[in-house]
Amino acid sequence: PFWVGDGRCDKNDSYNTLECGFDGGDCGCNVDNTTWLGDGEYCDGGAYNTPECDYDGGDCIEFNNIYPNCTVEFPFWVGDGRCDKNDSYNTLECGFDGGDCGCNVDNTTWLGDGEYCDGGAYNTPECDYDGGDCIEFNNIYPNCTVEFPFWVGDG
Repeated sequence: PFWVGDGRCDKNDSYNTLECGFDGGDCGCNVDNTTWLGDGEYCDGGAYNTPECDYDGGDCIEFNNIYPNCTVEFPFWVGDGRCDKNDSYNTLECGFDGGDCGCNVDNTTWLGDGEYCDGGAYNTPECDYDGGDCIEFNNIYPNCTVEFPFWVGDG
């Protein structure tokens, strides 16, 4: 027990565990409340969602799989039913706040994929005009609202 919190990270033994507070914080998981780690409630952000803290004791694994590039302070706000429009939550990386901001499409991987401009709900302000894929099309054909924009001029 005297090795827990002694300033030296004991990474390769039983001291660097959730139960021992990651060696009393010696191994880089320095958070305010260790009881939040692995509590099963939701993904806490910041220092909790790091490899050193085992991605909030496992609570952030699903979130990180769905939104691997979404780095927000409160991940549990993503998909909570409230649109956080003016924040970093309403971005392609965060699935436009997990769909809270009106970008409700069948396949979010098509957003900003660089292939072509998808029509319908994809080519809307809420979906950032297909994640930017429709900007050129919309500039050339500003009043053309067709289901399949990529058919326009396809020969």
